[in-house]
Amino acid sequence: MDTFINQFNIEEFPTLSVERVEDLKAHIKDTKYKTLRVLHNNIRSAGKNLDEFKVMLKQIDVNIDVLVLSETWDIKDIGLLHIEGYKIYYNSSKINQNDGVIVYINESIQHEVEIINAVQIKALVTSILHLGKKVQIISVYRPPSMKIDDFTTALDTLLDNCQQRGKFDVVLLVGDVNIDILARSIDALNYLNILSENNFFSLINSYTRVTKHSKTCIDHIFVKTGMSRDLFSSAILQTTITDHYSIYVEFTCYGNEDHDIVTGKLKKYIDYGKLQSVLVNRGWEHLNSEMDVDRQWQVFVETLQIATENSTKIVKITNKIKKRTPWITNGLIKSIQEKKPAI
Repeated sequence: MDTFINQFNIEEFPTLSVERVEDLKAHIKDTKYKTLRVLHNNIRSAGKNLDEFKVMLKQIDVNIDVLVLSETWDIKDIGLLHIEGYKIYYNSSKINQNDGVIVYINESIQHEVEIINAVQIKALVTSILHLGKKVQIISVYRPPSMKIDDFTTALDTLLDNCQQRGKFDVVLLVGDVNIDILARSIDALNYLNILSENNFFSLINSYTRVTKHSKTCIDHIFVKTGMSRDLFSSAILQTTITDHYSIYVEFTCYGNEDHDIVTGKLKKYIDYGKLQSVLVNRGWEHLNSEMDVDRQWQVFVETLQIATENSTKIVKITNKIKKRTPWITNGLIKSIQEKKPAI
C-alpha cells in the first residue's frame, strides 16, 4: 500500500494563494468574459461571522454568482442571514451543533435547489443554467466527528445520486470535509480515489487552513467536466474571518468556444509586452517587509502569477495567423492569388 500511495498524486492544477483582497480582485477575470464565479468559506457560526464575511464581499466588489458557507451551526431564523441580491438556501443537518451549509445564489441566475440524503451525508445540491451551460454544485460539510470511512462510502452514493439528476457541463463538489488531500494518508488516498473514479479533479491544491502546528488543505473544490481545463481558474484568499481561508473558482462560459480551444480555433497567449510593463511598474516594497526568505519567495511567485494572469488573453485564430504547412511558401501563395487571364 505504501508504494501505491507514493505513486499516487492528486491532479495538478495551479492554485494561486494570496493575502490581500486586492490580489484576488486582480486575479478575477475582466467582466467582458462570460464567467460563473463560486466562493466558499468555512464560516464557523454564520450568526457570529456573517457580517465580517459581507464586509469581505464588499471589498472584493465583484459579482460572485454562488456563495457557499459551511459549518454554519444551527440557525433558528434563516431570514436574518439574508444577503442583498441573493436567494438563500439552508441545509440544517443535525450531525452535531457545528454542522450546516448555506448556499446563496445570485437572483439573476436560473436555478433549482434540493437536499439529497445519502446514508450519513445530507448535501445541498444546486442545478444552474447559466450562459448556456448546465452546472451542478454539490455543497457538503463533514464534521471531524464523522468517521472518514463512513463519509467516503456515503460520498460515493451521493455522487451516484447526483449523476442520476441528468447530464451537466460542469459538476462542482464544494465544501470543508476535514480531509487533508496534501497528506499521504490512507484516508486521503481513499477519498481521492472515490473522486477520481467519478472523474473529478481538484481545483484547490494548496493550504486552506494554517495554524501554529499544522498546514492542511481541507477545504475543497473538485470539478467534473468535459470542458477545457484552460477555462478554469482558482484561488485561495488568506482571510482571517475564521481559521479557514476562503477558496474561489471561476470558469469561462464561451458557449461552444470552450470546444474551440481544444480544436485550435481559440488560443490562450501571454502578452509579454504588457507583462513586462506590469512588472516594471509594480511596487516591490512589500518584498522588503518580509524577513523570512521563504516567505519572500512565495510573495514574489504570487505577484508574478497575478501579473501573468492579467496579461493573458484568449483570441480567435483567423486564417491570417494560422500556421501554414512548411512547404507552402510565400511565393506559392502569391502565385495562387494571381488571377490568370482567360485563354
